[in-house]
Amino acid sequence: MAEPRGPAVWIALVRGLNVGRRWITMRELRSLGLACGFVDVATYIQTGNVLAAADASGEQVRVRLERALAQRLAEPVPVAVVTPATLARVAETVPVVPVGEVVYVAFWVEPPDPGRLAALSSRVPATADRLTVGSDAVYIWYRQGVHGSPLSNAWLERQLKVPMTSRNASTVTQLAQWVRTWTPSSPYPPAGPDDTHGRSVGRGGHTDDGLV
Repeated sequence: MAEPRGPAVWIALVRGLNVGRRWITMRELRSLGLACGFVDVATYIQTGNVLAAADASGEQVRVRLERALAQRLAEPVPVAVVTPATLARVAETVPVVPVGEVVYVAFWVEPPDPGRLAALSSRVPATADRLTVGSDAVYIWYRQGVHGSPLSNAWLERQLKVPMTSRNASTVTQLAQWVRTWTPSSPYPPAGPDDTHGRSVGRGGHTDDGLV
């Protein structure tokens, strides 16, 4: 007889959270996740990186969380949902760049058209920045800073015609390392200032992930 399986673990990356008008504490975000029926919820830093253990598919997790956030924030809020294996693969594929330069990883909320994805590299405008298309995400190497680069999250969305959300590669790498050891209802690292119940992971202050 097969052993019973526990809830699946998903990583939900919320687009543009705690940027502009979209302000919500991580404690409230976790409460929203539990209200969606997830078995357990944890967050990493303040930019909307959610671990959810749920008896649900990734699409169900995305739809439930998007609906809850839209109701709470009174506007549509795209959410990219990936598996731990996908996040690990993305983290392992992050390009190595010189000190002082930075890589961001852009995740698609919905799978883009393969033709548009294949043509993306050829559509890059004149810039010192570089772009690499992976099987699970797009990697952007910012050589002269994120702000002001033509390779913005909005540009990616225009090219691929799907919502995108981006994270600093260091955030992706650290999140992937934590996901490898996290299990539902396991102890959490020390809380940040926004959380006195031990369920906020990483630095307590807001981290600017730049492209949202």
